[in-house]
Amino acid sequence: MKPIERDAIQETLERICEGAYGINDVKALLIGLRPYMSGFETLREAADFVAHNDKRDKGIVAESLRYFLYNMRFFKEYKFPNRRLDPWQPFPAYVKHLMLLQIPKLDPKEILKNVRLKPKALRRRIEEIFIEDRLKQTALVADGIPEQDVLAVCYLLRFLVVEPIFTAERFQKELLACMKHNKIRVDHKQFQREHPGLTLCLMLHMHRTKIDLGDNEKVSCSISYDGGEQSRHVVDGVNIQVYDSGTFSLHGTVTVDVNDGEFSPSVSYPIISSTVKVKELCHESLLVTEDIPDVANWKRQRFQLDQDLKFKAGQLHPIPVE
Repeated sequence: MKPIERDAIQETLERICEGAYGINDVKALLIGLRPYMSGFETLREAADFVAHNDKRDKGIVAESLRYFLYNMRFFKEYKFPNRRLDPWQPFPAYVKHLMLLQIPKLDPKEILKNVRLKPKALRRRIEEIFIEDRLKQTALVADGIPEQDVLAVCYLLRFLVVEPIFTAERFQKELLACMKHNKIRVDHKQFQREHPGLTLCLMLHMHRTKIDLGDNEKVSCSISYDGGEQSRHVVDGVNIQVYDSGTFSLHGTVTVDVNDGEFSPSVSYPIISSTVKVKELCHESLLVTEDIPDVANWKRQRFQLDQDLKFKAGQLHPIPVE
């Protein structure tokens, strides 16, 4: 790293540690470090998102969401109608790719126990067992492959692993390690104090980003939060149900056509989980009160995050609609 680059990062970092920063400072920090993130997979993915957040089609986030989409397709086409996959007859090629994407989601010990192969060897075996017709987008078992080998590999289709692609804590840990590796001075105590705001700025860069998974499939990323514990208070005889003790997360939402367009639910997959408290970082202007359908004398309060948002003075605010 050139001294002038290190100096620019150092100045940005000082603003962050002083709490006098905004979303552009977090962008500058990640873009400045981006060429020097070798070995820091989560951090590099975050920086790539910041650098190209208008449209994404690569990276570990896109790969994990593609895995989720393929699982939903497999559920629709095979599990939901209880239809058996016959691997000796042409089947959709995405099923083969689903098997490949499943491998890093599973414990290597479980793979070795069930298939008697290590993950890398299993990947090679899948490529050998199933041949693809790229024009027809189908696959089937190659000639002469023993049935027990095919059935062993197909065990990968029994699982759906839904867990956050990465955590805010891992992002922070890799960011600190990367700065240490590149000899950038940082006050750990002050930096960790700003961790909630840094996490929120990262999520804002991903908020409302579209991820192109191919085949006209797009996933929309959005900031959300779990409700946490509910509280209740009474105003003028009306019960107010409050959801304000949860934590921020980022989800990717895909629409799944379950029944040829007649039933197309939206299903979310967790991208980032965090321990950042919603109540502490949401400005009161995001709080809305709404009726609970078909329930008399009850209303609900929640933070409305499904809109354009900005980070200002250490809190999340709505961007006014012009």
